[in-house]
Amino acid sequence: EGLVEILPRIGAQVAPVGPDDAQSLYACRMLLEPTCTRLAVEALEPDDVAELDELRAAMEAAVADDSGRAFLDQNIAYFRTLLGHCPNPPLRELVELTWNKAVRYWSVFARLPLYGRGSLVQHAVLHGAVRSGDGAAAEAADRAILDRALGELLATFR
Repeated sequence: EGLVEILPRIGAQVAPVGPDDAQSLYACRMLLEPTCTRLAVEALEPDDVAELDELRAAMEAAVADDSGRAFLDQNIAYFRTLLGHCPNPPLRELVELTWNKAVRYWSVFARLPLYGRGSLVQHAVLHGAVRSGDGAAAEAADRAILDRALGELLATFR
C-alpha cells in the first residue's frame, strides 16, 4: 500500500505522507509520465486501443455506480495497460517507481466525492488522443490529469 519504505542500511520506516512529499513526488511524475504516455500512444496497435476502450468503459460504469474504489482500480488498470506499451523500458521502470510511491495517495481519490466524475472528463481528452494515435495530445492530457490530481491532494491536506 506504499505506507512503509525499506531503505538500504536503514531498514523499514513509515513512508512520508503530506503536502511537501506529494508535491515532490508529483514533480517527478510530471517529468516522466507524460513522456511515457506520448511514447506509448505512438506505439499502440488497434488491438491495444480496443483493450483500452474496454477499460475506459469499466471506468465509466464505476462512476455511474458511484463506486470510487472501482473507479480507482479501473483507472490504475487503464494507465498500467497504456504505459505498458511505452517502448522505453527504463522510462517505464521509473514511472512504476513513482507509482509505487504514489499508491499511498491514491486511496484519497477513492474517498473524494465526485472525483471520478471530474476525472472522467479529463480522461476523455486522453482517451480521445489514444484513439486517434495523437501522442502529443495524450502527453498534454496526462500532464493535466496529474496536475489536477496534485491539486486535489493539496486541497485535501488543507
